[in-house]
Amino acid sequence: AYILLGVLINDKVIRHIKNVQGANKDYDLLKSNIEETQKQFLISFSTLSFLVILSLVLLFMIFIAKYILPLIEVISATQRISDGNYDIRLDEQGKNAEISLLFSSFNKMVQLIAQKNCDLSYSKQLSESKKDFLEYILGSMPSAIIYLNTEKTVMLYNIVATKLLENESLYGINIFEIMPDLEALLTEAEKAPDQIHNRTLETKIN
Repeated sequence: AYILLGVLINDKVIRHIKNVQGANKDYDLLKSNIEETQKQFLISFSTLSFLVILSLVLLFMIFIAKYILPLIEVISATQRISDGNYDIRLDEQGKNAEISLLFSSFNKMVQLIAQKNCDLSYSKQLSESKKDFLEYILGSMPSAIIYLNTEKTVMLYNIVATKLLENESLYGINIFEIMPDLEALLTEAEKAPDQIHNRTLETKIN
């Protein structure tokens, strides 16, 4: 058996109940839309972040290929030059204007260094040949001969001079250390070379 108890519900209460039910449905729909929007935002943000990071990596790699690698190439070439390899040249083709100018200047510098090194080697060989020739000529002379530079340091001498001064190695020695009496004479000779006669020179040296 059922006992039904009830009171009269007016239309206003019924409309209020329907509005509450509609509000619940709207809230559920809005919540669903917010969750969907959050998912789409997260996907968009992740995609954008990935693209930005990928772009930065690509830009960094381009920068390395454009500037860092050529500089490493220059450093490596400089090391090889310091080891005595003057035949090395950097390829100027396919480079941007700045790197191409740097490579061109580097190649010109290496070429100039190689030329200077060649000239220096030739000058050294020529100087050594002249020195050997002078030593041969001086060695064949019966008189003691000593060649001084402007600092009065012995640069060349013959065997007769070593016997006279009783010193086997005169090279690099200041002449005034072994013959102090010559200082006043050479100073006088430099000031007035025409006033110093051979006879006077001979007498003072003796």
